[in-house]
Amino acid sequence: MQLSQIYPQGHLLLAIAELMLIIWSISLYRQSNNLAIILSIIVLVCTAYDNIVLFAGSLLEPGDLLLYLNKIRFFIHYLFLPLLIVVGVDLANRARAVWATSMIKRLSWVLAIFLGILDVIRRYVGATFKAEYFAGITRYYSPNVLPIITIAVSFFMVLIGIGILIRSRGQLPWLFIGTLIAFLGNGLPTSNFGTLPASLSEFVMILSLLVTERDVSVSPKSLFDRGSRDLVTDKV
Repeated sequence: MQLSQIYPQGHLLLAIAELMLIIWSISLYRQSNNLAIILSIIVLVCTAYDNIVLFAGSLLEPGDLLLYLNKIRFFIHYLFLPLLIVVGVDLANRARAVWATSMIKRLSWVLAIFLGILDVIRRYVGATFKAEYFAGITRYYSPNVLPIITIAVSFFMVLIGIGILIRSRGQLPWLFIGTLIAFLGNGLPTSNFGTLPASLSEFVMILSLLVTERDVSVSPKSLFDRGSRDLVTDKV
């Protein structure tokens, strides 16, 4: 199978998988009523739309319609992806990280909103979008603008994952694994690797968040009881 077939089908399969994750997330929310799951669903809607538009790029010619669809994709992705910071801080709080106080949880909202608006201003407002064809997909992109905030969010989530891994004595490794994959995947230049690795890595990160959310909810509180303060989650 050629790349021109793998990439469009890959994005379509990711969109379907993300819709399935949304359904599962709704089930998790009904069990816990945790606002962090709602934020995860919002991000999932954005990434599912992202993959649908990228798949559409294998069917549509460059033009106003595809450009409009891509502009919506950029806007919601830039604005809402930093909400994962709030989700990560909430998980750290529930894992009894000393630093993840109620004040820090409120500040995480301020930071997420600030980074979302900053990314929109930096990468969207006044940006010039150019069409690019790669592996069977035509997409629009803004040249010479690095996804610094996306990478920063992924790195922050890696630190949260390390903290939960340590506090759980290695019993909850999925967030660390998923966020590490996302950090590496988002660092790959799309000009050389296309959009599929980054989209796949974001799916893995959100999946790891939801799995960790489920596991933290059902784990006994004693799992996170540690006598030592010398922990990553206490220092992040």
